[in-house]
Amino acid sequence: MSSGFQTKEIHEDTFLESPYQSVTKTQGTLGLSGYKPIASQWLLNIEVDAILGNEILVDLFNRRDERFVFGLGSSQGIIFVPNSQWGIVLQAGIYQDIVNSKLYTFDVGMHFGAGLKF
Repeated sequence: MSSGFQTKEIHEDTFLESPYQSVTKTQGTLGLSGYKPIASQWLLNIEVDAILGNEILVDLFNRRDERFVFGLGSSQGIIFVPNSQWGIVLQAGIYQDIVNSKLYTFDVGMHFGAGLKF
């Protein structure tokens, strides 16, 4: 089981092709993760998530439109886990999101993370 919280920054180029001047998008994820050892201290991670959140769109006439958004997301990556009892866990990978947003329906990118093993 996995969960997460995200905020998105939309690049200005996206607004040039739309009737909106700004967007605030907040979303949470809930899903499943799978791990497979690929070498000593290295894991392959695959995750599938349901995305739930909201977006606040402001058009060129300063009218505000708040909407519920939902969708699906996935990510694939690698994780380094130290052999010691305590240590820093590192993660890197790529993600894909498909959401029913009025402005930004598909997102692909890289993600990086760090955590503490105890």
